[in-house]
Amino acid sequence: MSTSRRKTSRRAGFTLLELIIVMAIMGATVLVVPSMAAWQRQLTVNNAVRTVAMDMRLARSLAVDGNYDVIVTFNLETHTYSIYKDAERNGPDLYDLYKTVELSAIGPGLQYGSASHTDLLGNPLGLPVQMNGTSDPIHVTFKSNGAALDAGTIYLSTSQDMSAMATQRDRAVNIHGTGNVKMLRFDGGNLDGPWLEFR
Repeated sequence: MSTSRRKTSRRAGFTLLELIIVMAIMGATVLVVPSMAAWQRQLTVNNAVRTVAMDMRLARSLAVDGNYDVIVTFNLETHTYSIYKDAERNGPDLYDLYKTVELSAIGPGLQYGSASHTDLLGNPLGLPVQMNGTSDPIHVTFKSNGAALDAGTIYLSTSQDMSAMATQRDRAVNIHGTGNVKMLRFDGGNLDGPWLEFR
């Protein structure tokens, strides 16, 4: 009878070794969680830049396939862009609207901007969407031959990164005059310029 009582009393508590193991697991979790949040923001921005680049390539394809202009407008206040099939070549209007995309629908906290505040040439960034001097609305026009009129660059970041100046997650979509669309990431210490192409 005394033997069973001893076994019961030994099972009632935790050993020192078990407590140390639990504390080690909790400590490791505390270290991993912040890096997971940063990794998730990185994934959000990477997916977003791929989506925006894909939509710019779609606009170019629509122009070539339809033999008409396709205009993409950018609204910096609402963080949206709209694609218009401009068959009459009279500018974007509601009748021509193909689709509108909210950046926040692509990824939480996604917005136009760059925490680095640096453009492709390393100069201070003016507007977060720069299309060769266009304004009201800022836009790029894809022609039926695939070329892009008023080409330029779209800078993307998350609201969390803008406040934390987290430049390692800055991304951009560059549209060349030929209609070629490239995805870029910020790398301020590179000899080839502050922005590098990525896939």
